[in-house]
Amino acid sequence: MNILEFTMKKTHLVGIILIFSVGCGHHSIDSLDNTIWLNDKHDDCTSRLEFTTEGNLKTYYCALDEYFDAQYDIKEDTIIISEYHLISQAPGSSEEKEIRFVYKYILESNKLVQVYYDDLKHPNPEIGRNESFTFVKAK
Repeated sequence: MNILEFTMKKTHLVGIILIFSVGCGHHSIDSLDNTIWLNDKHDDCTSRLEFTTEGNLKTYYCALDEYFDAQYDIKEDTIIISEYHLISQAPGSSEEKEIRFVYKYILESNKLVQVYYDDLKHPNPEIGRNESFTFVKAK
């Protein structure tokens, strides 16, 4: 085998390894800016994650017919979402907000799959894959 044949076989092998590593498992996340993700598995309506600019998004819960401000951060293959709610729902209270819920999702084939959830007012983290909270990319 000459040097050219050896180099071509080596290049072919590297290409095959690359295809398998990209095609399997979780996908890397470069940016979620200006994307919309939908979940229609609850309440006979469609909830949304609307990523706007770097680090910001709006969450829409169709059962409540309400949007919430949120921020996100990407750590390797995980999207961490911190969702804000009013500190007090009482009439006449301030409009001050605090982080209420924290979610973690992983990206799999144009789907965001929830792998963590916690309500910070009533801590009881749910850790592990939850298929019913999967959002599919719409835009």
